[in-house]
Amino acid sequence: MKSKYLNLNTLLSVLSCFAMLTFFAACGDDDDDNGEPLSDAKEILSFVFADLTPAVQGNINGTAITAMVPFGTDVTALEPTVTISQEATVSPASGQAQDFSSPVTYTVTAEDGSEATYTVTVNVTAGSSEKELTTFIFESLDPDVAGVITGNDVAVDVPFGTDVSALAPTITLSDLASVAPASGVEQDFSSPVDYTVTAQDGSTNVYQVTVTILPKPGLAITPVWEKVLRVAGTDALPNWFTINNDADIAVGNGSVYAMNNRDKIRILDPSTGDEKVVDDFLSHTVTVTGVYANIVAVKVDAGNNIIGSSGSLPGGNWHVYQWDDESATQEVILTWESVPFRIDNFAVVGDMDGEGYIYAASNDSNQIYRWEVSNGTVSSSTPTITTVSEVDNFGSFTAIFPLSADANSDLLVNGNKIQPILVGADGTVKEELPAAIINEATGVLTGFTSDLVYFELGANKVLVTINTPNPSTQDLVFIDVTNGLPQVTEDDIQRVEFSDNSLDATNINATGGLAFETAGSTVTVYGLITNNGIGAYTVELN
Repeated sequence: MKSKYLNLNTLLSVLSCFAMLTFFAACGDDDDDNGEPLSDAKEILSFVFADLTPAVQGNINGTAITAMVPFGTDVTALEPTVTISQEATVSPASGQAQDFSSPVTYTVTAEDGSEATYTVTVNVTAGSSEKELTTFIFESLDPDVAGVITGNDVAVDVPFGTDVSALAPTITLSDLASVAPASGVEQDFSSPVDYTVTAQDGSTNVYQVTVTILPKPGLAITPVWEKVLRVAGTDALPNWFTINNDADIAVGNGSVYAMNNRDKIRILDPSTGDEKVVDDFLSHTVTVTGVYANIVAVKVDAGNNIIGSSGSLPGGNWHVYQWDDESATQEVILTWESVPFRIDNFAVVGDMDGEGYIYAASNDSNQIYRWEVSNGTVSSSTPTITTVSEVDNFGSFTAIFPLSADANSDLLVNGNKIQPILVGADGTVKEELPAAIINEATGVLTGFTSDLVYFELGANKVLVTINTPNPSTQDLVFIDVTNGLPQVTEDDIQRVEFSDNSLDATNINATGGLAFETAGSTVTVYGLITNNGIGAYTVELN
């Protein structure tokens, strides 16, 4: 019969198996579901501030992480991107904003629950202390004007006539610095202006800019060519020159036009003064009446038409002609019948084929005449008349020069009984030369003058006229009128003599003509003085 009780050996075997099962069950707590052991990896592999430009990578040394961020970075809310071991977690989490004003601790927990603690320290790069103003230039001036920097003083010399009340400098600085007032902002430099340069680190440097307007430059007058008595006596004159009958000159179309013998216009080379083709001239071909000279004056209008006029005695007819070019036939564009006073000269502004004005002035009276040209046609043969009541008599060969193309332009007027005056559109004398300049006995202008032109060269304003009172003073006279006619002094006047004092070259008609053309910073003046010759002169600033 079998025993109802297990024997001792069997009991021991059962207990042994139970113990082994318990041991293996306990060992299974450090394995994953597949029986693999849990990871104990808990490293920070990278620590990057990706939102900064450029991104900043932290330096990992053991459990210490350091990062150097650019100057000016706000470290109170930086969001790092943290890369860690697989299966690990990190706190604070990657991408979570932290205040790195002081070190921040990051705890990495491995899969097996073990932990590693990292300390992150963020340092800010020191800002640059460079705060120099390196260049200061007025690029709006022509040419550019650069300041001279000496220590903290900037000295800028600008040309005469510069408006310093609204200049905008271009400023360059040390890298990472800023300046106030800013570069390119207009400032009034009538008095010194302070500029504060601020370095990246906030330190400052103050520069004082002083702008000085240079004195008015003088005029440098240089002959281009001269065919005048002063050069070589009578042999110097052009062979076409006639006694008493050559009185005006014009320039345009690449030619110089000289009125010759009161009936033709010679075509000259502006670079030499020689005829382009000998005896090839603009002819007077229109039959007119009531004139004392078929052609007495010549101009070139804004459309490069060649414009001439006759000379008329009181009660006669006065005519204005046009040649469209050097090969064109003369045509009459204006006839004024029964003129009240003699007319010897005229002026045009604008284009006689379009819009413009024709001016003339009376001899032996004080009247100025103006005709409007519209759509290439003179509006009326009867002029608008302005009386200059402050003058009794302009004298003969009265010249007139409009200062603009406007109907109400101011006018420079001259004649052999007056010196140049500035007249308003209403006939009011606005300016005249001081008496000390025009005194016939002691003044710089010792007698009457005839034709005149006016031009601006830089900030200088220049009036050129002809002074012809006697054989010893047959001159072109260059007058710097920048400060106005009343302020002209002897120092503002230069002469170019046409005749030698030993020659009897009397200009009995007190006549002559002037014209000019501008090329960049140079003006070339062409002058003709009756009986004394013809010449060309460049005018520049010195």
